[in-house]
Amino acid sequence: MLSTRNRVLTAVLAGGAAATLFAVPGVAGADGTKGPTGPTQQCNQETKSGGQGVTTTNHALGTAGPTSFTLSYDTRKQADRIEVFYEGKRIKNTGLVGDNLRDPNRRGEGSTVVNVPRGSSEIVTVTVTGPEDGTIWDYTVHCPK
Repeated sequence: MLSTRNRVLTAVLAGGAAATLFAVPGVAGADGTKGPTGPTQQCNQETKSGGQGVTTTNHALGTAGPTSFTLSYDTRKQADRIEVFYEGKRIKNTGLVGDNLRDPNRRGEGSTVVNVPRGSSEIVTVTVTGPEDGTIWDYTVHCPK
């Protein structure tokens, strides 16, 4: 059975005892929501590059939605995509941003305001997708004011 609260797969053994087989990170529970997975850090702390691939980090805002915060980022030359999720729903997508795109509206260094809708969680999840080998990036989720 999949627990809505813990997102853990359990099995009932002979004799009625239950055993946890493994955790299923980010899997939706019966209520359709996804719990945060991955490391969590406080707002105003810089997150440094995880390199090529997908890097997921949770950020404690200190308040539940509705609120807003500034996301500042620097993807340097190679284009990366930064997405922000709240209670399992994407609330911001930068699209690919990087200096190699030669588009002044999609430069690697920038910032954006993220509006967090009404909710009960104080956590946002940021996913950075770096599709190219050698990518370097950093970003900061600034605390709501």
